[in-house]
Amino acid sequence: MITLSATQAPLRQGRRTLPGEDLGSVSKARSWVTGTLLRWEVEPPEELPMLVSELVTNAIKHTRSGLPDGRVTLRLDIYGDRIRLVVKDAGPRPGRRVRRGDPSPEDTHGRGLLLVEALSLAWGPINTGSGVFVEISR
Repeated sequence: MITLSATQAPLRQGRRTLPGEDLGSVSKARSWVTGTLLRWEVEPPEELPMLVSELVTNAIKHTRSGLPDGRVTLRLDIYGDRIRLVVKDAGPRPGRRVRRGDPSPEDTHGRGLLLVEALSLAWGPINTGSGVFVEISR
């Protein structure tokens, strides 16, 4: 897995917070990411909307961000050769642990993070707080 150096500063950075209790925030997150990249004159990679959808949906469905008054915060960083998206959530719901599943062929859910892994240069938990990051080529 390739990860960026902690000392490398992004060329551009944006941030947006959305209500977590509204699944409509998933489409708002996709629109914000795509629109922000276009304003920065960066062509949005084809796989980016799916990655945004998966990570924001997971934050809403599986963390306290999806509870009343919950929030999901997105950070978008542009580097010379890649885009980094951070989805910060409010932490695990009471009585739950965040874990990556291993779906069986019969399962109808649980493959989203496998897609994230397949389409990204790097992804994983963030170092501070609760959430995930994903990096893709520009």
